[in-house]
Amino acid sequence: MKEYQEKIRSNVNEFEVKLFTNVDHTAADFQEQAKSINQTIDKNVSDQRVHIDDLHSKSHEMIVLNRSELENLFKLISEQSSSALNNNLDVKNSIRALKISHDMEMDELNKTADKLVTNYLTYQTTGMTPKRCQYSYPQTFTPTSPHERILSRFHHTTTEQTSLNFSENDDNDLMIMNNGNDENRCELNIGHRQRVEKS
Repeated sequence: MKEYQEKIRSNVNEFEVKLFTNVDHTAADFQEQAKSINQTIDKNVSDQRVHIDDLHSKSHEMIVLNRSELENLFKLISEQSSSALNNNLDVKNSIRALKISHDMEMDELNKTADKLVTNYLTYQTTGMTPKRCQYSYPQTFTPTSPHERILSRFHHTTTEQTSLNFSENDDNDLMIMNNGNDENRCELNIGHRQRVEKS
């Protein structure tokens, strides 16, 4: 029985030694794992801090750039608005001047129209207009004899210069002319004969 108790005590002591040894190893492993975890966390935090600082720097640069662009855009909009306002004022002034000029021209036209209506509505003679001249033109032309008859008459006239014999067909040598005053006169076609005789 005593031996059995000693054996049990020995086993318990060995178990306690093993247990405390395992606890020490477990604590050491836990400390190493905790240290590794802390190092990993510190590294991740450091990396995230660097990334955040980089993002902050880039964001700040973008904000500064966008602010500069916005300022330039506002400046351009302000200049265009000022130019549009000035152009609007110029157009208003031009329209006002055009309206004044148009009103003045319309007043002048109305005055001229009134003057024409009042002064020149009825015709008033001045006595300076020349009198109309009455012209008279021949209503008919002198008919001529045929060429053979003219030659025959020429030969006959050269042989008998003291007398002129007219044939019955010479009635066409007469011409009735109107001088424009309703006065009729008879003329013989002697001029043509005289020209023939002279030739």
